[in-house]
Amino acid sequence: MQEVYLYIKGRGEITVVLDHSLGGVEGYFLIDEIAKLTRVCICDRPGYGWSEPSGKSRCSEAIIAEWDLLLTEANIE
Repeated sequence: MQEVYLYIKGRGEITVVLDHSLGGVEGYFLIDEIAKLTRVCICDRPGYGWSEPSGKSRCSEAIIAEWDLLLTEANIE
């Protein structure tokens, strides 16, 4: 898997996952407020922000598989 930027903040039993648009910054404006309540994570989709590009299709199945792998590697259930 290519390098994908993942940012995690806060603590809690529940993790809020922000899958924001196409690499825009709007999702990052929510993190501080959500992190006051629980753990929150957001990533830059492949090819956007600090993440490397991906040669894979951007279909729903690919995106779900990427999130699954990313969260597993970050030890987030």
